[in-house]
Amino acid sequence: MAYWGTVVAFIADLSIDDRHADHRGVLDDQNTAWARLRRP
Repeated sequence: MAYWGTVVAFIADLSIDDRHADHRGVLDDQNTAWARLRRP
């Protein structure tokens, strides 16, 4: 469970770095972060 807490915190940090203040865009921010992590 602690692992997922770390992942969520990491994604949240990426979302904050994207400077998106619109709460409706939170899921989009997370999807963007995942896409970045998956990039070869």
